[in-house]
Amino acid sequence: MSRLTSAIKNRKYTFFRAQLGVRRHLADSVAYRAYRATTDIDYFFHVFPDRKLIYVEVPKAGCTTVKRLLSICAYGINHDDDPEAYHSRRKSGLLAPSDVGVKLFESLLRDPETLIFSVVRNPFSRLRSCYLNKFYELKLSDPGNTGLIEQLMGDMTSLSSSDIDRDQLSFDSFVKGACTTAALGKNGHWGLMSAIIPNSSDFRVEIIKLESLAEGLNPVLARLGASEEIRNSLAKPLNQSAPTPGIAWTRPLVDAARRAYAEDFRRFGYDADYRAG
Repeated sequence: MSRLTSAIKNRKYTFFRAQLGVRRHLADSVAYRAYRATTDIDYFFHVFPDRKLIYVEVPKAGCTTVKRLLSICAYGINHDDDPEAYHSRRKSGLLAPSDVGVKLFESLLRDPETLIFSVVRNPFSRLRSCYLNKFYELKLSDPGNTGLIEQLMGDMTSLSSSDIDRDQLSFDSFVKGACTTAALGKNGHWGLMSAIIPNSSDFRVEIIKLESLAEGLNPVLARLGASEEIRNSLAKPLNQSAPTPGIAWTRPLVDAARRAYAEDFRRFGYDADYRAG
């Protein structure tokens, strides 16, 4: 990215956040004001003004599959040969709140006809998926990985000697790090889902569970006018992690996750007692 492009992008983003910071409506709930002051809504929200549709993205909860659906149905853009392209607004066509403007975005939030939805996932399987996708093959010795490790662990000195010797973060270390930093908002891939999805009296967010994604997305598919082919493709979600030997939930890890992600288990109705499978 050139300096000019970066400057324009940062200026646009800073202006948008400043506007949200100074705008105050009597209809705003205290919860929503606190939420938007601490959450990067320009990253997590995807807006479709013509369809009166808003998607609140939760990383590691089927977001690639959902973005694919939205990109194809809303804009006719298909990147199945490179699924990572769906995470690029430039390539996918997906619009951020700053792309549509503060006034229109806030009016859509409060319009009773707007369908606002998000997809959640069992915290245990979400953490496992995050580890396999982000950390399993990550080399601790690579300086390019330092930032991500520090987001997870706090600092590099927190790494165990066994992890350093193997040059790989163990699942045990990952879960402990994720549980320690989950509530800090440092990275949405293992951060609390309940911190990403607003809980406001101003508008309702329809919650869809990844475990029943195809059925839960029916209202979204209907609004997008999705074809039967697109509907059938939901049976094969993108970026699914294959089973990997040596990754197991021990009792101490289960207990740590239960405590750290207690609000996610409670709010989204997941059983905090781990069951394999």
